[in-house]
Amino acid sequence: MQRGSQSPPSGPLTADERAILFYYCLNHTVARCLSCSRSYYLHELVADLLSGRTHLCPRCRRDLTENVRSHVYGCGILPDYVREKAKALREVARPST
Repeated sequence: MQRGSQSPPSGPLTADERAILFYYCLNHTVARCLSCSRSYYLHELVADLLSGRTHLCPRCRRDLTENVRSHVYGCGILPDYVREKAKALREVARPST
């Protein structure tokens, strides 16, 4: 487990997830750090270039990637057709077990 994370590392956001965030979610918060009890805009999250981790809490360095990913699929700003397309792409991108 990496420093600042309470759960196993998740995969990075896909290009489609990042595109949705940049297009629809720049003007509202996209993640909440439960440890710090703070919500963050996308531009406030930090990255650790040495470890390759992105979407970290700027205060405690907790990995908020899954929190951001959950926001992408539950954001009320997204038009329904974008949300449905994103969910379909997510299903295709998931490795089969």
